[in-house]
Amino acid sequence: MDKQMEKIADDIVKNFEQQMAQVMENLQTAELAFDDLNALLDSSEGFGFSKGTWRRSGWRALDELRRVLEVCPELRELVRSLGRGGGKGPLRRAPE
Repeated sequence: MDKQMEKIADDIVKNFEQQMAQVMENLQTAELAFDDLNALLDSSEGFGFSKGTWRRSGWRALDELRRVLEVCPELRELVRSLGRGGGKGPLRRAPE
């Protein structure tokens, strides 16, 4: 009986890990792009299995943008001049 319970527990953990793999990958990607994720983590839908914030595929595009900003100082300065940089400080409107 103990071995059967242990196998059931292992299966549950493996299933959970599979379900959360993409979520965790997206969360790690977002951590690289943002200094402070508290606002996104506070969302009530953040860690849902189906339509949660971290299930969305746009995080890969964000990671690619982060890489481009790292190697292109002109684009990085443009983005900084348009608004809030690094997720900290007051929100600003872009100049018209």
